[in-house]
Amino acid sequence: MIRKGAVAAADVTDFTKANILFRDQIWTKAAVHLIREHRPNLMLLHFLSLDSVHHQFGPRTLAGTSAMAFLDSCVEKVVAAVHEAGMDERTTFLVVSDHGFKGYTKEIRATVALASAGLAGKVYVLPEGGTAMVYIDQTQAAEFLPKAVQALQGVEGIDKVVGADGFAALGLPTPARDPQMSQLLLTAKDGYSFSGATGGPVTAAVPQQRGSHGYLASDPELDALFIASGFGVRSGALPAKISNLDVAPTIAKLLGVPLPSAKGKPLPLQ
Repeated sequence: MIRKGAVAAADVTDFTKANILFRDQIWTKAAVHLIREHRPNLMLLHFLSLDSVHHQFGPRTLAGTSAMAFLDSCVEKVVAAVHEAGMDERTTFLVVSDHGFKGYTKEIRATVALASAGLAGKVYVLPEGGTAMVYIDQTQAAEFLPKAVQALQGVEGIDKVVGADGFAALGLPTPARDPQMSQLLLTAKDGYSFSGATGGPVTAAVPQQRGSHGYLASDPELDALFIASGFGVRSGALPAKISNLDVAPTIAKLLGVPLPSAKGKPLPLQ
């Protein structure tokens, strides 16, 4: 690609240090080059700038909509390359995302709450945005689990402290079935997100609105994007909502490739 002038050598050398928007531009150039030169049967292209912008500024902001407009222009270049390569009649475009976003103005520092209860070094928190996993050594769970629950209940911003008896309803395994599963799951209220901070107040305002994901999948704001267009897609054929599990089987069907182990099923595109 460098030899053919699609990208410059400096673009590759300094790629990981570059602004995320610039990196998306380089990936777009690479995709356009591969389409024109190699006419691939399958291309997977992952843009990252919208996720980064939403984390920093939150959804439904000027920064967020500007990032979407920028990525629309990147997709436009890929579509144009397919047209120029004469691949319109055999190309399906699928635009997908793995999650939505929620804005928040306050962060919850669950580790601080546990430390205040004397549980530092005994109970550990893994923050995941709108949820947080609370881990306790299995050999000490009987002693420290009730204390952890007591320390976390009533903390500003925490919606629920879910124990193992509530995991099945959320589609989660219990620690007894999966040793990598936590003993507790914390969920955040609207406007809050969990933080890994270990100092300061238990709940603190952030300097400006930010964005996060990792909330329960039942939250409609976490619904992901899905667009299908091109070969094999009839307008109006898709249901209002789809499962992300169905995306891979749909691609396999379009390619004529078997995918017997898939948990999902091909979408009705026709």
